Amino acid sequence: MKTQLFAQKKGYKIIQDDHLKMDLVEWPDGTVIMKPYEKESMEERRFFEGPLKQYWFLQIGIGNHETYVDAREEMKEQFNTGYRRDKNGELKTYGKSTKGLSNKGFREFLGRIERYFEENGYIYPNSEDYNRWVNSAPLKGELYPRIIPLVRNYIIMLNEVDKEKYKKWVKINNKLIQNCINQSKKYGKIN
Repeated sequence: MKTQLFAQKKGYKIIQDDHLKMDLVEWPDGTVIMKPYEKESMEERRFFEGPLKQYWFLQIGIGNHETYVDAREEMKEQFNTGYRRDKNGELKTYGKSTKGLSNKGFREFLGRIERYFEENGYIYPNSEDYNRWVNSAPLKGELYPRIIPLVRNYIIMLNEVDKEKYKKWVKINNKLIQNCINQSKKYGKIN
C-alpha cells in the first residue's frame, strides 16, 4: 500500500489487473512491482448481499424471481457480465462472480446498479443508513426498516399480477411477512 501511495504521488503508472488480482506499479526505470489489491470492504459486500438484492427483488423482479438468490444472479448477469459458448457454439451471457473484483471494480459494479435504479425510477437503498442500522445490533430476524413498505407493495403487486405466484411466494415467505407485520406494529408506520 505504501508503495502504491508513493508511486501515485510521484506520478508513476499504476495498472489494476483483475486477472492477476494485482496492482502493477511501473517505475521510471521500467521495473514493475506487483502488489495485491484491496478487496471490497465488508460494508460494501454486506450492502450488496443485504438491501440491494432485496430492493432489486421487491421492485424490479416482481413475479420474475422466486428467491433473493435469483435476483442477485440477475444483477450479476446485467452488471458484471461474462460470455461463454454453449454446446451448440452460441455465445451466451452469464453473471460473473463479484468475489474477484477489486475494491474499485466492486464500487463500479455497485455504481452501475445505482445508475440503473435512478434511470428507471426505482428506490435505491442508502448504504450509510443501512450500515448504521446494522451497527446498531438489530435483533435476530429483524428487518431493515426501510424495506418493510417495499415488502407490502410487492405483496400487493404480485397479487394483482399473478395469483398463483402470489400464493406460492406468501407460503414460502411467511416468516418474512410476519416479521414485517410485527415490526410495523412495534415501530408504527415506516416511510
